[in-house]
Amino acid sequence: MSCRVTTELNFGGSGYRVPMPYFKDELEYCIDAYEAGIRAATDAHMTVARVIELEPVRSFAATWADLTRDIGATQISSARWMLEA
Repeated sequence: MSCRVTTELNFGGSGYRVPMPYFKDELEYCIDAYEAGIRAATDAHMTVARVIELEPVRSFAATWADLTRDIGATQISSARWMLEA
């Protein structure tokens, strides 16, 4: 069973059809904003890792930056893939 986005809403036998908006451009803007937020958070973590000289804090901040970047990239990639489907 495949799932696809349609631009019409069909209420069966009554023949009532209403065009439904498909906000693809707005969704892409939201994904771009989310990507910018992930990038900013990663940059902040890396800044902390560069500034703090205490080694456990430095390693933790760098690891957290990598984790944030990887999870964000996975979510963004999935969202873009779903938009193109």
